[in-house]
Amino acid sequence: MKYIFIVIFYIASKVTSEKCPENPQFLYALSKKCFKLFHGKYGYDKIDKECKKFNGTISFFPSDFESYAFNLLVYDYFKNIKEKYVDRGFQCYSTKICVMNINKNQGVNNAIKFRTKNFPCRGVMELNTRQFYCIDKKLTHEVVFACEKDPPYIRKCPKLDYKRYDDGNCYKVMEKFPVTKLTAKAMCTDDGSTLPIIRNDFESYALKKIINEIKDQVWLDFSCPTTNIKNCQWSSNEITNFNEIGNHNLKYNNSCGYIKLTGEWDTDHCEAQKRVVCQLKIN
Repeated sequence: MKYIFIVIFYIASKVTSEKCPENPQFLYALSKKCFKLFHGKYGYDKIDKECKKFNGTISFFPSDFESYAFNLLVYDYFKNIKEKYVDRGFQCYSTKICVMNINKNQGVNNAIKFRTKNFPCRGVMELNTRQFYCIDKKLTHEVVFACEKDPPYIRKCPKLDYKRYDDGNCYKVMEKFPVTKLTAKAMCTDDGSTLPIIRNDFESYALKKIINEIKDQVWLDFSCPTTNIKNCQWSSNEITNFNEIGNHNLKYNNSCGYIKLTGEWDTDHCEAQKRVVCQLKIN
């Protein structure tokens, strides 16, 4: 019974509820990972022990993408949270030496501001700014710890030749030769998928990662009947409210969307040839 206060932590602060599938005591982040928050005042050892009961680990957020996803979770579900920091899984032994807790040989490359002269100090991230700080280890009342379900709940791709990316969707890079938009669409349709439909930053991030891997331009699902970007639509007839083209007029009428090597979007003649990546949306 002594851990009940931790299990129900922040119930009063939660404004909406989206439980993690198969793990209802955890919340589901847009990065497709499951988190549970614990107040730092209970001490790392107790929190770590409680986290491990759920087969979880204290998260150290290994990428900016995961930090961003976690911050969105906090913003969406804990609007009244008073704590300023989340533990980032590192400590500093001086202003020059900061290492990860899970691997003392791994340094920390982020810019760190120091709010204590007492070493070793605790590495944290400020929730509002995502700025890294090192604070006195005794300062526990302003810190939360994020228990991440290990492994995170992620459904496998329904097709074995597809690969899941950070947005939770599944993608397949097709043949190495470029094709027209019509052929690209047919290739994905025949494979039970679509050309990439991008509705948020997470999906944009995933596709940019693929572009960086294959080093080539790729067709997107949308098309534009006029040079006005506001008229562009996905094949579902949904307007491209999220886009990375900007507000400038397009070059051609009846053009088709693609993503450049830079990650920016543009349109081209639909008879032009680009590489093909197929997307399976996972809800």
